[in-house]
Amino acid sequence: MTKKSIFSRIAAVFLCVLTLFSFSAVNASAATYGGSSASTVNVTTKANYWYPGASSVTLKQDKQTLTYKQLMGNKTKTKKGYYGCYNITVYNVTKNKTTSVYWGGGQTKKISLDPNCTYRITVRYNSNNTALFTSAPWGYSWKSSSSPGWRVSSTWKVSSYY
Repeated sequence: MTKKSIFSRIAAVFLCVLTLFSFSAVNASAATYGGSSASTVNVTTKANYWYPGASSVTLKQDKQTLTYKQLMGNKTKTKKGYYGCYNITVYNVTKNKTTSVYWGGGQTKKISLDPNCTYRITVRYNSNNTALFTSAPWGYSWKSSSSPGWRVSSTWKVSSYY
């Protein structure tokens, strides 16, 4: 065998292994989102020891514009750049274990999950904490919608979610 044929065979094996790893790294995809009413996302995680880190789901929300009436003068004011607050319940169906997570007005929230488990993640909008967090006076409302919305922006080591 020549050096060229040995190199070709090694390169072919390397490309095959690389292709297999790329298929296992593909994230699950779905258009999962929520708003002011409680929404539930069902997640199934997998163990993939070739990739470091725990299984996770990352939620994201966009900045919102807040409108409110001034207490004196009854003028309408707007403030930009606010996020809503959410209470998140993470129920591990496989282990029958529930944990609560608070998402207090940030752009993203990463939820770490155990491998090889099925989860039911319920996200509830918390209007009381949102009012406190934004320091909004009485009678505030969101300009773009009834409340800020969230969506699943990324997953890691998750085989499916819906």
